[in-house]
Amino acid sequence: MRPYRAEPPDRTSRRMAAVPNRNTTAEIALRHSLWRLGVRYRLHLRNLPGTPDLALVAKRIAIFVDGDFWHGRVFRRNGIDALRATFRGARQDYWTARILRNAHRDDDVDRQLTNSGWTVLRVWERDVNTNAPRMAAIVLREIKTERPAAMAIRLAL
Repeated sequence: MRPYRAEPPDRTSRRMAAVPNRNTTAEIALRHSLWRLGVRYRLHLRNLPGTPDLALVAKRIAIFVDGDFWHGRVFRRNGIDALRATFRGARQDYWTARILRNAHRDDDVDRQLTNSGWTVLRVWERDVNTNAPRMAAIVLREIKTERPAAMAIRLAL
């Protein structure tokens, strides 16, 4: 096995900047699966905090498809030490802080939306890519659930 050699920061920055923030493969797969189940939605409503990937305006439900890396699935599941262990090299602190900022921003968006009476559903990209129809069925179940108040829910397979 070759020893680890860090990429120059400019190359890493270019590669990371190329990652799309909307219309990802997982988002499109979830949209198609939900559409087949009869769910109708609006895309990327800019007038809502966080610009949800899908929004069911009449039901006040915002759906986000979060990338596992960028939104800190490792951190949310296993804590800060597991997140730090994900990175090697001199920029470990930079990347850890960046992922934590994203996770905290997600929490702020959830709070803003729920305070405005919206229910927030968040799904992980890997779960959608693993089985989009099954994930869509889970989302549909949550859409049909009557709730006394708005809340943020993290869905997973």
